[in-house]
Amino acid sequence: MPAKSIHLLVIVGISVLFPFSCNDDNRASGVMLNFDFARREIKTVHPQLQEISGIHYLNDGQKIAAVNDEDGIIFILDFSGKQQSRLQKFGRQGDYEDITADSYYYYILQSRGRILRVPKTGVPDSVDYFELPSGDNDFESMYMDAARNRLVLICKSCRKAEKDKMIPAFCFDLASMQFQQQPCFMMDTRKVRMLLNEKNLECRPSAAAIHPVLNKLFVLCSVGKVLVICDTEGRVEEAFRLDPAFFPQPEGITFAPNGDMFISNEGQDQLGTIIRFPFVAP
Repeated sequence: MPAKSIHLLVIVGISVLFPFSCNDDNRASGVMLNFDFARREIKTVHPQLQEISGIHYLNDGQKIAAVNDEDGIIFILDFSGKQQSRLQKFGRQGDYEDITADSYYYYILQSRGRILRVPKTGVPDSVDYFELPSGDNDFESMYMDAARNRLVLICKSCRKAEKDKMIPAFCFDLASMQFQQQPCFMMDTRKVRMLLNEKNLECRPSAAAIHPVLNKLFVLCSVGKVLVICDTEGRVEEAFRLDPAFFPQPEGITFAPNGDMFISNEGQDQLGTIIRFPFVAP
């Protein structure tokens, strides 16, 4: 597909505000102390990405791969703004929810648990599909667990598990290219509610990624406006409220190798955004 410019408009944060908090006086704490809110950057995306639903940081400058809810297109965005962004078409219109990648392929998640493996430019291969036989479940989050050579899908809505207040995660082994039959871990929403002292809090994952320095799993929940920090086995350790002024509809999360955090928001009555939070080494 011909290259096309996808512009981003930069808004640099000046005042020190804490968009993540676990207490009523809105102070940063816990793992959030490792991020510099004063130097955050907010970039609005092209209208074609108003419904941006997943992002993945590429080890190529400050390039970010993104997908939206409807179009079978990978958008390669230059967060630094130094180069023209480009597009890679991979399929028809569909319900695309998240994206991650390795050296040769992009992996795209569809809402019912289908993974599309899309070869990167220059890789001589075709698009392939892998189905999770999970029944009537709904997914919006998928992340790469490179240490275990697997992709992990976390349920947004899984009816059977919700009765037990547990959120299952399903693993796809990249060596055998097969799903494990049973969930590889369960995330306990009761612990999230206890940490935030909200017994009726909804917690529906919309994105997830492993922090490359802290080695913690960050789970973003658009429904509930919560960021949950877990170990890499899904055990809940911390939980933070998300300020809706910064995160009207958070749908994507990714990290640069140095630990910088990027969170994307779908646009509602405005353009979608990507926010960068610089990492401060502990």
